[in-house]
Amino acid sequence: MTRFATHDAQSATQLLGLLIDAAAEVAAEPGLEDYDVCVDVEDASVVWAVERWASAEHARAHVEATAARGAAEKVGPLLRAELTTAHLPVVLSVPPNPPGDRRPSANPRTRTSP
Repeated sequence: MTRFATHDAQSATQLLGLLIDAAAEVAAEPGLEDYDVCVDVEDASVVWAVERWASAEHARAHVEATAARGAAEKVGPLLRAELTTAHLPVVLSVPPNPPGDRRPSANPRTRTSP
């Protein structure tokens, strides 16, 4: 999970464009399991990239690929602070119900009504 603290909401919008443009390349990288880009609801100048990789080696390869694409040079001017990155091992992952499945999900955040 990476926190991008940009100068303002306009810089965040520019950053979102860069992350969206890079999404196809990231999706093609070996080991990617999940890639989400989010805007902080409490501060529109903060963007989060939440990634899940099959292994630490895949995550390291992604960092190297990102550097090779020149991401720092593109993103750096938009930031007001250094990136904050957290590496969080997954303890539990509950998939959502398949489309059309009306049973309540095991995940309380994604419960559906009967």
